[in-house]
Formats: sequence, structure tokens, C-alpha cells
Amino acid sequence: MTRLARLSALVLIAALAAGALVGCGSDDADDLGLEPQAEPPVIAEAGLLRVGVDEDYPPFAGEDAGRVVGVDVDVASAIAERLGLEIDLVETAPEEVAERLESGEIDVALAALPITQAILADVSFAGSYMTNGPAFFSATETTDTVSTLAGKRVGVQDGSMAYWMLAGLYGEDAVVTYPLLKDAIVDADDGNLDLVAGDAAVAAYIVRDYPSLRFVEQIGYADPLGVAVAKDADELEDIVRATLDELASDGTLATIRVKWLGDLPDLATAPPSEDLTSSVEATAGDEATGTDDSAGTEDSE
Repeated sequence: MTRLARLSALVLIAALAAGALVGCGSDDADDLGLEPQAEPPVIAEAGLLRVGVDEDYPPFAGEDAGRVVGVDVDVASAIAERLGLEIDLVETAPEEVAERLESGEIDVALAALPITQAILADVSFAGSYMTNGPAFFSATETTDTVSTLAGKRVGVQDGSMAYWMLAGLYGEDAVVTYPLLKDAIVDADDGNLDLVAGDAAVAAYIVRDYPSLRFVEQIGYADPLGVAVAKDADELEDIVRATLDELASDGTLATIRVKWLGDLPDLATAPPSEDLTSSVEATAGDEATGTDDSAGTEDSE
């Protein structure tokens, strides 16, 4: 609880100092009289930051009462305001990001894109604004981990990363599949599941409406999510990276995170030599053979 208490205190302080940056409108930069910190050809249009967002992936971006809102929207708005720019949100699927950045249709993209996939995505990243990965949630106090699931009813969204990871370790019959992660969360809230495994950010967003459920632990390592720019956009990359550093240091990113994800803790990322899948397999294997007594120790609060 100490870690979360510290984060809550940070949020209260940051909200006073940076609250205007969260969910700001496209005219806020002009209202504050800020001089633009980026101009063409660094960006495509003077005074405007065009941002690609995936509007089908709440809580990162989605439509609510006719407005596009979410983590990525708030982070993009904060970046634009710090740069003295208005913002134009452009609906962009992850597979469209590289092409639209290259063509200049968008200047940057925030679509819950893992930095670790920069080469595959054919983009550059100007820093990270949060981490995300699979995690366990439960409606009861539990010490269960990825290596102590035998005999437990674990709900997962069919075809999700959590599904493939757990099915690979224990077999497909070891998990209960649902069309949507929310369906599993509802069943856990009704007492029909011991655990739910799924995308930590999405689950944390959903369980705000199901207060009986709580974060238990992450599964393996998480990925840092980044702001993508075109591969040759070195100057814009530097500008956005410096802005993200400011937003992290003054607590704005923490404010945005808690606004959408509640008390979900920061998720640990892998050391450069490891990946998420190998870390899960190592944890499960060590505890199953009794070679690491600390493997099942949980630090979820």
C-alpha cells in the first residue's frame, strides 16, 4: 500500500500543477499564448499537431458522448499544449501508423504501440509514456501467481496474449475463455472465477465499475508504450522526447494514468536480454521445481 499511497499523493500535487493539461481542447495552446515550439517542416502544418490515435482501443482512445477520449488523447493533448500547438486527432489503426507518418498525414502517433516493436512497425519512438502487459485480477485476496494456477478457474479473453501465454504453459483446458475481457470480469465479480488474466490497462479501466476486483500481479514483463514518429523525423523526435520527460517529471503523466487506470501500479519491463514469454516460463518452471522460493512472492499492494 505504501507504493500506491505515494502515487496517490503525487497525483494530488500534480493535479494542482498540471490539471489543465489533462483532456485539454485544441484551442488551449492559443488561449495560453504559448509560442509554437515546432514549425514546418518539423510538423506538416503551422500551429497544428496531427496525432494518429486508435479510436477502437479504450481506455487508450475511444468515443464517449461524441468525443474521442482516453489515455492517448490526454497524453497527446498535453504534448501539443506544451509545444504551443493545437491538436488534430486522426483515427489511425496500428497497421496504418508507419504509412501515415511517412506520408506526413500525421506528425506523431499514440496507439498503445510497444516501443519494442519499433523495427517491425517501421517507425521511431520519441520516448515512453506508460507500460502495459498482461496481468491477473481477482475479486478475493489471493497469493496465486502464474505458477500456482492448477485447479483454479482463470478467465481470459479468447485469443488474447494472456490466453496464449497461459494456454502454452498449462494447456487450453486450463483457462475459461470469453468473447470479451469484460465478460470474464463480470463473471469474476459474480464469484464464478478465481482469477481474470488480461491486458492490465484495459482490465484496470473496466474494474473501476467492479470495485470488488483488484490487481494481483503482472504476468511476465510489460512493454513500454511510446509516441511514434517517422523514421527520419529526428528533430521532431527530440522535441517530443524532451516534452515527455517534462510531463513525466512534473507528474502530468501520472495524473493521466490514474484518471483512466485507477491504482494500477507501474508494470516492470524486461531487461534488454529477456522477453516477456521467457520470463513467464522461467517463473513457472522455477517454482514448480522448488528452485526459487521467492518466485511466488507477490508485491501487488
